[in-house]
Amino acid sequence: MMDILDVIDEATKEANSFENHAAKDLPLEERLLYLQGLALVMNADGDIHPEEREYIRILIKSFEMDESILEEFVEFANRPEKDTVQAFFRTFRRRPVAQLFLFDALMLTRRDDAVDEKEKVVVDKIAEQLEILKGAQQDIFDLFCHIKNKDWEDSSLYFTSHLLNPEHFNHLLDYYEVNLDEIVNKVDELRRKKFMSILKNRLNERIDVDDPKIDIPNELLIPLFQSSIDRGDNKIIDNKINLLDVDCELSELGLAYDQEYKYIYIVEDANVTNSIVLKYFGQQIGLTPEDTYSFFYNKPNGLIFASIGPKYRAELSKPYEEGMCIIMDDVLWKYKRGRDFNIIGNTTIYCDGRYFSTGKYRGDTLFDEGQDRIKLRFNDEDMDEKGILYRVQIL
Repeated sequence: MMDILDVIDEATKEANSFENHAAKDLPLEERLLYLQGLALVMNADGDIHPEEREYIRILIKSFEMDESILEEFVEFANRPEKDTVQAFFRTFRRRPVAQLFLFDALMLTRRDDAVDEKEKVVVDKIAEQLEILKGAQQDIFDLFCHIKNKDWEDSSLYFTSHLLNPEHFNHLLDYYEVNLDEIVNKVDELRRKKFMSILKNRLNERIDVDDPKIDIPNELLIPLFQSSIDRGDNKIIDNKINLLDVDCELSELGLAYDQEYKYIYIVEDANVTNSIVLKYFGQQIGLTPEDTYSFFYNKPNGLIFASIGPKYRAELSKPYEEGMCIIMDDVLWKYKRGRDFNIIGNTTIYCDGRYFSTGKYRGDTLFDEGQDRIKLRFNDEDMDEKGILYRVQIL
């Protein structure tokens, strides 16, 4: 008769698998290669630990494969075949599922609560050969750390943003019985601030505060474009992606599309200046004028709001002080003094109507598309200039 402890161990082991692991839907040959790639990591330090074997077993079960093949992967780990290793990289290079592989590799190396330097070198080398972007590698490591420590509020950032493809990691929420919607509702503002902080860190070296318009490294566009394709919101036709009703050539962005596996990848590093792409990027991440202000200035009490009234007269939320920025009509503006007059101490400013869209809304703004400055008059009757407002935008 089976010992009670054996029964408990077997029952616990049986339940230990991931439901809806994204790699489960790969063709059988690719699932085998996926596990063989992890087998390389398992023996990176020359010692296959029981905990590492168990993680491979968990994935075998998650992939709905026969657990008896575990020993085949152990055998491969001890005697890897060059042709199989080449097939692994050829199959998964640049594909979005490579992000998930890297996460599983990190999980595998930490199973015994000790990370050997050889394991780290092997994982880094595999990530490099799979051409996983450096920024994505850091995001995956951060997500791994949050999940390992069960910091679900911090993890929610990665599941609900464009940093990673969330479809590849949702099985972890099911496994730990975590309700993502509840977490996001509680920490939505915190999550947003953290996302903007991460984005700022990615762009920080490229920002000129005096001329804050920026270009975007094309690596930031890939998860954004890929998620829209995966959701079915967009598609690539003739190597073009439709953004805001405009077809944009991927090749001009340093990108290309694999039609067979349906993924976007980098052909060459490039900084994107295409105005349509930048506008789309800003809309998708929900960038607000307040976010733009925090990117560049973020001074206490340095932001002022203006509401537009008749004759383009704008009432300020408080007296204007030197160096303040103004949010008007959902646009961030920076003020430059006039030669003879200025608005210091004023609570009302008078905008020159010639700089508006003939008094009609165009899109979501009163201003002409691309309008980047507005002259300020002395008052309703006096056209003497009191300075200029310059639009501040990063996208």
